Amino acid sequence: MTDRTLVDLLDDAAAHHPEREAWTFDLGGSGVVRLTYGEIADRTRTLAGVLASRGVGSGDRVGVMLGNHPEFALVWFALM
Repeated sequence: MTDRTLVDLLDDAAAHHPEREAWTFDLGGSGVVRLTYGEIADRTRTLAGVLASRGVGSGDRVGVMLGNHPEFALVWFALM
């Protein structure tokens, strides 16, 4: 058995099914946001790069205070 992270699984899903819808967020009056595996992987990599460029590294603690929106889940993946 290999040790695989959630990020590994996301990368695999994005590689095999980049256009498949993965998440749907109903934001009430603001509408619905739908993201594919490819979009999630791309946005996660971008956010991870921004965090790293600002000095966030392995073992650092980061506080995240966001509502139930796509950005929370994307930041969570980027921090992994």
